[in-house]
Amino acid sequence: MKICALIMAGGKGTRLEADIEKPLLELNGRFLIDYILEAVRRCEHIDRDRLWSVTSPHTKRTEEYLKGKSVQVLQASGNGYVEDMVFAIERLKLKKTLVVSADLPLLTSEDLDRVIEEYLRHEMPALAVMVPADIVGKSGIRTDTVMDGYVPSGVNIVDGKNLNGSEFKMITKESKFAINVNTISDSKVASRRIKHAH
Repeated sequence: MKICALIMAGGKGTRLEADIEKPLLELNGRFLIDYILEAVRRCEHIDRDRLWSVTSPHTKRTEEYLKGKSVQVLQASGNGYVEDMVFAIERLKLKKTLVVSADLPLLTSEDLDRVIEEYLRHEMPALAVMVPADIVGKSGIRTDTVMDGYVPSGVNIVDGKNLNGSEFKMITKESKFAINVNTISDSKVASRRIKHAH
């Protein structure tokens, strides 16, 4: 079964403290968003005709860049991650949808396919990938959000027909799910990990 996908790229990126839109931050010679875009495009379980990137007035250069790479783009308000996601799902009339943040450069198509397969095994409308907080801490990434000892990874699957349905938490100890780039310090951690992966 193939599902839809949204790459969320509309945040203000205020923690980056740099004069650049976060998705266009350069990491080892590539833009940050290129890593996750490649991973999503290579997923076996993603319908590439139903792949969109969600931008906002905060990320106009990102929008132009993505259009130049033949990515379907929808501009949301940029007032919040969840608000933009719900807007996109409702506007595009999406059903089962992988929602992934643009700032996760270590994830591969295999990682995302595994998440989708886990989702399809369960009957719940939604899935959230969570990483134990101690693993995030050891990775060198600072996080502001800890829920019952777990950190949201920025990878979710939702059913657009049941946005308020119950959610299954997929716990992973793979630290690459925790490497989301919000600061320059985070980008250095990600850069080192990418170099070691090749």
